Amino acid sequence: MAQGRYNDAVPLLEQALEIHQRLLGQEHAFVAASLDNLAMLYLHQGRYREAEPLFQQALKKRQQLWGKIHPQVAGSLNNLALLLAATDRPAEALARFRQASQIQDRTLGEVFATSSEADCLDYLQTIRNQVDVPLSLVLEYPSLGAEGKRFALEVVLKRKGLAVAVIAARNQILYSGRYPQIETELRQLRSLSEQIVELTFALPESSAPETSQQSLAKLRTDYTRLQRQLSSQIPENLLQEQLASYRDVALHLPPGTTLVEFVCCLVFDFKALPAQQEAQWKLPHYLAFILSANEPDDIQMLDLGEMDVIDRQIVSFRASIAGKSERRQFETVPMSLIPGFTNQGAELRRTLFDPIVAAIGNCKRLFLAPDGNLCRLPFEALPLDDGRYAIDEYQISYLSTGRDVLRFDVASSSQAEDPLVVADPDFDLGSNRTPAANAEVPEHGIYSGDLNGSLRFQQLEGTSREGKQVAALLGVHPWLRENVLEKHLKRHLAEEAVSEKQLQQHLQKEFHSPRLLHLATHGFFLSTPTHNPHQVLANAGMMSEIGRLSGAGLENPLLRSGLALAGANTWLQGGEPPTDAEDGILTAEDVAGLNLRDTELVVLSACETGLGDVQVGEGVFGLQRAFVLAGAKTLVMSLWQVSDDRTQELMIDFYQGILAGQPRSEALRAAQLAMKARYPHEPFYWGAFICQGNPAAFELGVRLPDD
Repeated sequence: MAQGRYNDAVPLLEQALEIHQRLLGQEHAFVAASLDNLAMLYLHQGRYREAEPLFQQALKKRQQLWGKIHPQVAGSLNNLALLLAATDRPAEALARFRQASQIQDRTLGEVFATSSEADCLDYLQTIRNQVDVPLSLVLEYPSLGAEGKRFALEVVLKRKGLAVAVIAARNQILYSGRYPQIETELRQLRSLSEQIVELTFALPESSAPETSQQSLAKLRTDYTRLQRQLSSQIPENLLQEQLASYRDVALHLPPGTTLVEFVCCLVFDFKALPAQQEAQWKLPHYLAFILSANEPDDIQMLDLGEMDVIDRQIVSFRASIAGKSERRQFETVPMSLIPGFTNQGAELRRTLFDPIVAAIGNCKRLFLAPDGNLCRLPFEALPLDDGRYAIDEYQISYLSTGRDVLRFDVASSSQAEDPLVVADPDFDLGSNRTPAANAEVPEHGIYSGDLNGSLRFQQLEGTSREGKQVAALLGVHPWLRENVLEKHLKRHLAEEAVSEKQLQQHLQKEFHSPRLLHLATHGFFLSTPTHNPHQVLANAGMMSEIGRLSGAGLENPLLRSGLALAGANTWLQGGEPPTDAEDGILTAEDVAGLNLRDTELVVLSACETGLGDVQVGEGVFGLQRAFVLAGAKTLVMSLWQVSDDRTQELMIDFYQGILAGQPRSEALRAAQLAMKARYPHEPFYWGAFICQGNPAAFELGVRLPDD
């Protein structure tokens, strides 16, 4: 079958079925498997009448052997549904897919209860067709109507972004102190994580590089084993909390809002015959589900077109706005005059946004839950036909998935601490080199994310002013320059006992995460690693020898994205920063271990902090995912590089709105509109930042100065 030699396979599978029946009897698992295999072969050949009774027999035997909620039963139901769809019985196929989905929910719960994060992600990838095939059925058969759309959306809400949601909930419990008996294992887990990061970036001894690889492999094995062990000690059914229905989501949406749930769907052709060399899997499409507040029975499903076509449009549109070389060439020229911008933006808007606008009617407040490369797109910057932009007409907030709205009203279990403002690290701390701040500043200004050919982070004077101003507004003292030390920051946020002697004191201490965390520094994301000793810096647009950032093990995208802290240049250049500076790089892996469970808002005032590796169905693997895993309720982050001076302007306006009691997303929009008024037709300046998570207002407990 795997070779496509179906005619040769038929007698072999028929013989296998006969042998199993003769030696094992009719009621045996191997007989059911042989029936299912032979039926699938007939299905591939288009021999539907012969396949159907075999599928039915296999299903019945598996139900008798294992009951009606076994994974093997779910497999039989899915296979039977494929045949029903191929023979134009979509309603019956939908019913079988629904039964299978309910069983698969139980199986997922068992997997997540005993697995590491890597296990969960791997398993979700193996069952990805459990999303794509049912969605394809509803696409293929519009006659399924409202019932089909409801089922399709429910499948998406149950599967999209599932791993990050369950793992974040698991972390919430693990680090809550609810189970003090696991504290020793938690400390071991943190230690293993730190060792993995350290060894990943360590330069291996030239005489025995394989030793470092072996040590790293052992650390990863131990880390995975310990994660599984900890997972099995949590009695809560974490998956059950995530199995939200479309009805729950609709009833929790704020009044007057509409959810647009995007999903990438690999389209399945039910009538394709592999035996005739017909491909069953077609090109993937972007779909959008429209769900309005308090209207759970009115679901719309839109096919927006082929994913590859839309992805190319997104790349072109982003390049026209934020492409580094293009942007600096036209720094003083209005964006509307840059060749291609208007056309590319209008083309993308017509493909992607106009169908949504037609579906939502007069609603102007949108929750967008993107998937795939839509995660890289600021919808607010799409140009409208009348010369305005989407931001002028719509209030847009971003979610990882519509399930997020169910957690908007969940109160924190403890009292958060004062806001923490971290800005303008001394990247050359501990180095005898001339500080980067004294380097010649290009005419275009400095951008968070800029790295020159010698791999040095330049000082960002605007972040110093920004940090001081933001801290003054919030009534706190900022961490600046030599005080932005990685060890201090992680200890401040990671509720970590520093020694065995302090363990009992640690268990009795109540830790609080900051109510607000503001980070103003360089952000970076490294592209997918290769075996080449030179690595593409995705946000620097150049080939650079990156030395310590080219270590083994960078397949993990959480190790390829991060924030530069004090001493980063010293470490990158092979020097030794002060001990408390560690390596000066706060990776996304480090961030995932922080305690931000009571943090209402994290503002990443750094370039391209919203970027990372995009995994269909699971979002962006980078700083964005890491802060969600750490527990942050809302993120404000950027999708391209903006000069630190312009970022400072935007941030001050944003915080003034927050302090005035504006909801988070509305405060960002107001700041962007103010920036837009100062720089007309320049989405490069105001369009980079997006607000993801809970958009509501929150109380900071500080006063806005009278002046």
